[in-house]
Amino acid sequence: MEAIREHVLTSKADRTNHVLTYVCRNCDYRTEASQPLVFKNDLKNTSKEQPGVVEELMTDPTLWRTHDMSCPSCGNSESVVFQDQSKRDLNKMIFFYVCCYCNFLFQDEPQDQPLETE
Repeated sequence: MEAIREHVLTSKADRTNHVLTYVCRNCDYRTEASQPLVFKNDLKNTSKEQPGVVEELMTDPTLWRTHDMSCPSCGNSESVVFQDQSKRDLNKMIFFYVCCYCNFLFQDEPQDQPLETE
């Protein structure tokens, strides 16, 4: 049990017994995994739009800027535009806007229907 607290266990396949085990690199400790899943990256399961980090985005020269959307907070027309960070199968791409004057975060008007897929 000391190995669990002091060292990170590494996953390893036990090919003779056909099970997944966790082993310590520094000692002989090993234990059978309770589930055969080592890692799961589920990008399509999100409940809402995720803007991510928005601090100081208006100083980033690589981001797209627009003068087409007025800030709902201060009325300024210059905004930095970036895409929603989540991945979706059927929903449209969500754009977020950060006002270059007051740093207010807002998004474009959502559509009622998802995009059609082939």
